[in-house]
Parts: sequence; C-alpha cells; structure tokens
Amino acid sequence: MISHLAISSENMQHNETLGQLFRRAVGGDDDGDDKEKEEEAERERLEAIREAEERRKEKHRKMEEEREKMRQEIRDKVGYF
Repeated sequence: MISHLAISSENMQHNETLGQLFRRAVGGDDDGDDKEKEEEAERERLEAIREAEERRKEKHRKMEEEREKMRQEIRDKVGYF
C-alpha cells in the first residue's frame, strides 16, 4: 500500500525522486544508471555537508576572535594583566 511509503525529509536529503521512492516501495529493479546517479547525488550531498561545516567553523572562529578582543579591552580598562 502507498500508505506504507514514508517520504521523510531524510529521504529527500538523499536526493531521491518520488519515482525512485515508489519503485523501491513496490519492488522495482534499479538499473546501473540509477545507481550512478545515486552515487553522484551522495557525493554532492557529502561535499555540501563538508562545505557547510567549513563555513560554520570559520564563523565560530571569527566570533571567538571578536570575543577575545572584547575580553582584552575589558582587561585593559580594569587593569588585569
């Protein structure tokens, strides 16, 4: 039954089309071309995750740099060494 076909955001993150989900749900065969497309989509997804992680790390590095600058200004005003 189609009601057993759960289309979640996780499935969509793997770049599956509705047709692929349906074929899988009804036991359709995947050919080699679909496998290649899935592998390429997975590589692209992993690359996007890696790039997002790099941007996140850079953002947090900059934020910590600004915090340290503010801390040093406070130390200078208060007279701590």
